[in-house]
Amino acid sequence: VHPVGGALRVGQSGDGVFVEEEDGVAAAGDIGTNESAHDFVSTCQPAHLAQNKFVSLLLDEAQQSLNNDMDATEHNNGKHLHYGEGITNITEHKNDRNHNQSLISVETSNGQVHHTKYLLAADGVHSFTRKHFGIPMLGDNSIQNLINVHFRTNKRLSELLMERSSVHHNGHNQAMLHFVYNPQLVGVFVCHDGNEGEWVLQIPFFPPFQTLDDFNEVAVRDMIW
Repeated sequence: VHPVGGALRVGQSGDGVFVEEEDGVAAAGDIGTNESAHDFVSTCQPAHLAQNKFVSLLLDEAQQSLNNDMDATEHNNGKHLHYGEGITNITEHKNDRNHNQSLISVETSNGQVHHTKYLLAADGVHSFTRKHFGIPMLGDNSIQNLINVHFRTNKRLSELLMERSSVHHNGHNQAMLHFVYNPQLVGVFVCHDGNEGEWVLQIPFFPPFQTLDDFNEVAVRDMIW
C-alpha cells in the first residue's frame, strides 16, 4: 500500500503528484490553519492497493454480507458466492412452468449449472458472454501486451530496499513504479508492498514476434536478478 503524505488537493493526480502552478510546484501536506478546505478534493489520502489484495478484501466483504443475510433469514434466499470458476456454456430455453418466459442456463468450469431469468455479465474485455451472443467489442482489441511476473523478495532484501527508499525519499514510503531501460531489460518494477517484499515486473510483449516461450521461468529469473 502506498499512501500519499497528505490530503488530495485540487490539481493533484491520484498518485499524489501536483501539476505545476505559476509560482512553482505545490507540495503535498495536511490541511493547515491558513489553507482553505475548498482547495482540497478530499481529506483522505490517496493510495495504491494491489489488485490481489483488493480482490481478497472484496471476497471477504461479500462472504460476510452473505453470512449476515443467512443469519438473519436462516436460509440463503438463493444467493451463492462462487470464485475461481469460468463460464463454459450458456443456453436459453423455455420455462417448463411458464412457456411465455425464457430461462437461461449457465454452465461453469467445475461442472455446475445455474438457472436464471436474467443474466448480468460483467466478465471483462475477453467476455465469454459477449462472444457467445455475438456482441461486437467496441474499441481496440489490443492496446498493449504485457507479461506480468509476480514475485517476492526475501526479508533482508526487502529491508534494504525500504532503508534506501527512506533515505532517498525523506522517510516517505517506497515509490510504486521503477522503470528500467537497458540492453538486458525494458520494463517496470511495480512495488505492491515494499515491507512484505511483494513486486510485479511488467515486461512489454510483442506478438507475433515474441511468444510466451520467450518468457519461461529461467528467462524471467535472469531478467529480475
